Amino acid sequence: MGNLPPYKKNDRFSPSQKSTLFFCFLAYVITYLVRVNISVALPFMASEVGMSTTTQGFLSGAFLWCYALGQFLFGRLGDKISGKPLIFIGLLGSAFCNLTLGLLSNHTAMIFTWALNGIFQSMIWSPLVHTLSVNFQGKKLIRATAFMPFAIVMGYMLAWGLSSIYSMYFSWRTIFIIPAIVAFAFCFLFAVFFKEKEKSKSLRYINRDINIKNAAYQNQTKYKSVKQNKTVLIAIIFALVCAVTHGMIRESINYWFPTLLSGMKEMSPWMSVFVLMTVPIINFFGTLVSRFLIKRTKNNIFRDIIILSAAALIFSLITVISLRFGEIPLIIFTVILLGTMFGITPLFTSFIPLHFSEYNLVGTMAGMTDAFIYFGAAFSNMLTGNLIENGGWSSVCVYWAGTAAAAFILIIICNKIKTKTDLKI
Repeated sequence: MGNLPPYKKNDRFSPSQKSTLFFCFLAYVITYLVRVNISVALPFMASEVGMSTTTQGFLSGAFLWCYALGQFLFGRLGDKISGKPLIFIGLLGSAFCNLTLGLLSNHTAMIFTWALNGIFQSMIWSPLVHTLSVNFQGKKLIRATAFMPFAIVMGYMLAWGLSSIYSMYFSWRTIFIIPAIVAFAFCFLFAVFFKEKEKSKSLRYINRDINIKNAAYQNQTKYKSVKQNKTVLIAIIFALVCAVTHGMIRESINYWFPTLLSGMKEMSPWMSVFVLMTVPIINFFGTLVSRFLIKRTKNNIFRDIIILSAAALIFSLITVISLRFGEIPLIIFTVILLGTMFGITPLFTSFIPLHFSEYNLVGTMAGMTDAFIYFGAAFSNMLTGNLIENGGWSSVCVYWAGTAAAAFILIIICNKIKTKTDLKI
């Protein structure tokens, strides 16, 4: 996988690489501050402006559809141009959308604004992945990429925790206005201090080093054509279908779990805050399990997904059974199921794309896997809202279990196809 020849023996990050990783990490934390805050805000918004559960599903679904569609454009664009302007515009636009939503009361305007936020948010992830692939090579790239899932966990912890506290003392509007201000401040710092290694400069360096040190390395810089390898294309299709089922479960829990908590009459507001703060910790543990599996299987990413998908299927079945024992067991096993899904997420969005570096499709696959995750999420969010309104949480749990079973079967098939290709990290 390298873009540069392995002439450095030192595996430590250089100062410029540390700076790049710091800004990429913090950018993704801020991204989630102005993205998942709506999960906590939804019950309070619904109460004040009169939203049904189905309408709430359309609000979150509009974001997800636009986010997924945007990934198709900006995923490929992230491989073509510099990542910094896309990341900056995405964060700045998302900040404006949050600020605007905090001032609105009309349902249609709110749905439109949050859908627009989905477009801006879709500008961020793929350029981040591409920026890392330009600035890091070999084992350093794997190490740098492995940090990004922790940004998601930290973003959730801050967004859900702080939003819950805001909702206890202030209007739900502060859940959007305060993160918007934070995002504006970061955008200024990002624009001034983030120094990106331009792709063109990187390629000139490669060509110069090839001529001086190793003419044989030139063959490694020639990208393969995916159009001439039908098996790779089939592997891509199955990987994307697997991503859809993953998004159907993960985002169904992500968006509706705070609503599940808010409906528990015996739980105090501070206890709800405690539970919401616990969720990112469990998610963090899921990413640790994911990293452990990566090392244990020596970067056999597809096998790691199979293991975690089997665990997700088991926990989803337990959630169905737990309904007989009350709401507390349901909450516990729902949180565990979500943590398992978070263990799978980086494998799809960060590590599967790295298999396609020889095809120059790292950013493209990062965008496409993320897009298909959110296509599944968009459909799932609307469906979940309808299931809650008409069938209650029991029907939602059955839906999770059925989807988890399909995901497990699909990833096994995908792995068998992948073994017949040259895809590797």
